[in-house]
Amino acid sequence: YTEAEITTLEPNKRVAWTAKAPLKNGSLLAKAAWEIKLEPKGDRTLVTQGVHFQFLHKMGERMDIDKSAQDGAEEMARNRAHLKTIVETQAEQATNSGRAAFA
Repeated sequence: YTEAEITTLEPNKRVAWTAKAPLKNGSLLAKAAWEIKLEPKGDRTLVTQGVHFQFLHKMGERMDIDKSAQDGAEEMARNRAHLKTIVETQAEQATNSGRAAFA
């Protein structure tokens, strides 16, 4: 279980958010800062995604760091795939309606 809060939103440029994994006793297991940047490159867009992850509880010391890194990489791949679907859908809808894809 995680709770997320968007910290930066620059339409068509950048979105950043923090996430935290609270424990039942009120302390935090971990926290993370995520960011996705979009940069036009001709007829393409360069997508850069990053995350800074930090364990904050002694339970985190027992976690498999390699597994956590793999899970993070898979989450980032899901984020990029979801973003790609959204962007392509909006571009197709814009083309069909004759309006700009992004404002």
